[in-house]
Amino acid sequence: YTLHPYSQLELMAVCNRENMAPGVYEGEIVIESNDLSQSRYSLQVQMSVREKGNPDNIIPLQGNVVDCEFNKETNILYIAESNENKIYAFDLATSTIVKEMTLTRNVYALSLSEDNKTLFAGQSAKVSVIDAGSLTELSAIETDFITTDVIDGENGYYYFSKKEGDFSTYFYTYNTT
Repeated sequence: YTLHPYSQLELMAVCNRENMAPGVYEGEIVIESNDLSQSRYSLQVQMSVREKGNPDNIIPLQGNVVDCEFNKETNILYIAESNENKIYAFDLATSTIVKEMTLTRNVYALSLSEDNKTLFAGQSAKVSVIDAGSLTELSAIETDFITTDVIDGENGYYYFSKKEGDFSTYFYTYNTT
């Protein structure tokens, strides 16, 4: 490939680790050029190959997991996934998805109430209040922003933050009582 003077090129290397044993591999990527001041440049690289592990501990989901909440009383892991806008209830005792719910808007955050009975799902211009046992929407809190974090406060208070992340300007309180 020819690179013109004062220009740049971004390169990406992808390694096939499929038949490699677990461990840490080190190597060197060498770039050679006609640059008189530096005709050869070496870049040290490192790659880790993990064990395939126990497939029982892997939860196969399509999409992008954006948040999780764990209920210690029921051993259920609630997973928010943004590509399909779903919330999954995963039972760790049986390693199965026991319930799932599709939201009407993009999901960005998930929070479990102090009593473990209610989930709050931060979405585009909405926070869904969800029954954790049945994964059904109990109510909705309309907002004029993308809720990227929902924090469970005390005495029925929840705190929402806006996508921009400026907590001094975009921090909202909601009282459930």
